Amino acid sequence: MSVDALIENKKLLGIESPPDSLLSPPSNPPFADLYHNTQTPPDNAEKSNYCLCDRKSCDEGEIMIQCDFCEQWFHLPCVNLSARLIADIETYVCSACRNEQRQTIYKKRLNYHRHDYSDPNAAKKPVQAGTQLFVDNLLKKNFPSAFENGIVKKIHSGEILTKEYFEKNKFDSPVLIEDKSTLGFTMPSSDEIDLSKIENIVGGDYSIDVIDVERQEVYQMSITELNSYFRTEPREKIYNLISFEISKTKLTENITAPKVVEELSWVSNGVWSGDEQDSLNASKTNHIIKPEVQKYCLISAGRSFTDFHVDFGGSSVWYHVVKGDKIFYLIEPSDENLKLYEQWNTLKNQSEIFFGDRVKNCYQFELKAGNTILLPSGWIHAVYTPSDSLVFGGNFLHSHSITLQLKIYELETRLKTPEKYRFPAFETLQWYAAKFFTQILKEKNSKKECIDSKLQKNLKYLNNTLRKWITSKDYYETHDYEIPKKINCDKLVKIMNKELNKSEFLIKSQSLYKKKMSAEKSQKEVLNYTNITDGIKVDDLTEPAPIKLKIKLKSSQSGEQIGSEDEAGNVIDGDYVYPNIGDASSVQVGGEQKSSRKRKIKPFAAHYLAPKGESPGTNLEDDDNDEDYFNVEEEADDNDEDFKLKVKNNLKLSNKLKKKQLRKEKMASEDKDQSDKKTTGLTPSAIGTKQKNKKGHATTKQRLGKLLKLNRIINI
Repeated sequence: MSVDALIENKKLLGIESPPDSLLSPPSNPPFADLYHNTQTPPDNAEKSNYCLCDRKSCDEGEIMIQCDFCEQWFHLPCVNLSARLIADIETYVCSACRNEQRQTIYKKRLNYHRHDYSDPNAAKKPVQAGTQLFVDNLLKKNFPSAFENGIVKKIHSGEILTKEYFEKNKFDSPVLIEDKSTLGFTMPSSDEIDLSKIENIVGGDYSIDVIDVERQEVYQMSITELNSYFRTEPREKIYNLISFEISKTKLTENITAPKVVEELSWVSNGVWSGDEQDSLNASKTNHIIKPEVQKYCLISAGRSFTDFHVDFGGSSVWYHVVKGDKIFYLIEPSDENLKLYEQWNTLKNQSEIFFGDRVKNCYQFELKAGNTILLPSGWIHAVYTPSDSLVFGGNFLHSHSITLQLKIYELETRLKTPEKYRFPAFETLQWYAAKFFTQILKEKNSKKECIDSKLQKNLKYLNNTLRKWITSKDYYETHDYEIPKKINCDKLVKIMNKELNKSEFLIKSQSLYKKKMSAEKSQKEVLNYTNITDGIKVDDLTEPAPIKLKIKLKSSQSGEQIGSEDEAGNVIDGDYVYPNIGDASSVQVGGEQKSSRKRKIKPFAAHYLAPKGESPGTNLEDDDNDEDYFNVEEEADDNDEDFKLKVKNNLKLSNKLKKKQLRKEKMASEDKDQSDKKTTGLTPSAIGTKQKNKKGHATTKQRLGKLLKLNRIINI
């Protein structure tokens, strides 16, 4: 095609120039997105066709741009272009070929719902994530509130958030803290920090990766360029900075992570070993560098959107908003949701499908300026930024989510996530954690002490994962750079497994002991009874009601008056006698009324059969063997060992009588002929078969003795 024809075709599209704030190129563009006039020049390109500069070559992966007229290649910095702009160039004209008719032509925006917003055939194509139409549709959706549904716990003060708090309450749900001053971290206020001050502290030439939100592509930019972009209105692009780690900059002196994060993080709480850490050896082969991911600076333009993701390595996140606000879309890390998330990541049209529509529940909550969020491991989330915002945060691995962290790491491996976007030195940290907790297990086991049962399960999963690693093919060759040199992997896995088995045995033994103690404690619980025949009721402790016993008579005599009293004060009502055992709340001792403590004793059978006319309150002197159980002159004393022994004996007696009752009922069901016999005397639950007189009936002395034992037990 002739030059004139080429120019004529380009005029039809019009000429657009980018904003001045976007013209400054970065150094070392990160990658080569191939377009028809931008790529790495071929090896056989003539050196005479290279850039105007003295460097007649290009570095590996470096992007260059070719003039559409003279076909000469140029380094982007040499022609004042950046990688983030060349995707929008339709025709490039170098300075030597440029004139009034020959100008660089930029693509026109033809749609607002596709990443390629100059695509002329986009009308019938689905909406893609991050585009302007996508954001408009997202804001119209209704999501259940994370606060109202108890997904996110909101607290005002962070003072309660300690290592011990999470050991007791777990760390599996997000926690929002409203007052930052209670978190024990250094964080400047919105008046003390902004992008200009960050530029002064870090340096304007510091290179960072930014995301073009509408194109969902990553480009490099300097802090100065980013600052210039945020000062420009209106903006042609929407940029989002989410991967600026500040630990190696001067800005780290002004920012510290929350105290509880420092206590939990394996990098800072002693799990990461410093034996092999030496900054002087950082350039040596196979040197293991300590991961620095606890301090990030996030700078987002209004209407930025970050699609659903799980933080690398299943790490947890702390996140503090200094300026602006954020809207989170949360999905719980259940096995089902993680499986759907993995499937969604393998789709070719992933950007066209809103993952929140594929799960059962997607929750929403807003994070305002001054708020801090602690996001546990594995939570799938997307983030929308309504207005320009400045956020500081960080990632950390810890002991409360070892299993989930390893599952996410395995998921990343299956998805072939690039190393750049994975938790640095993840496997190294797992080996250090195994060494650290094996030593703890040894100490605990030697003292016969148990570790937390959930930690036991997490460590078991870690041990199994490490065994799988070292038994896989070529592990030591392919992962040599991640294995600490001072750790014998095979030996560590075996010792850890041995200590875990010991610990598991201790935990099971302790669990059985606790169940036994709990059962014994339930029998000694302090309660009052109003009426044994009506079931157990707890009285008002201020006014305890007297206990009534309902005793069934052998037969009803028509001559007795219903509701009358005998000489002992027992109320006779038809076939039943209500013995007068006095007020259960007090006893008479030496003419003085003393309060009697109530103790719960497992009650005997509800009904006691007694011959009518024989008062259960008489003949106390006939049974000397029961004296210890109904001596009313003895006052309850918690420190009296004899008294405790008596209570224990009462419990044994109650259980024994119950067992006899069960045996009698079983015998009665097996022998139907026994059901026709006339029942007399006390029921089998009150006396044994051996406690009968010559006629086979219980004696009055035996009946009254057992009844008075019950009286004594109740008044205890």
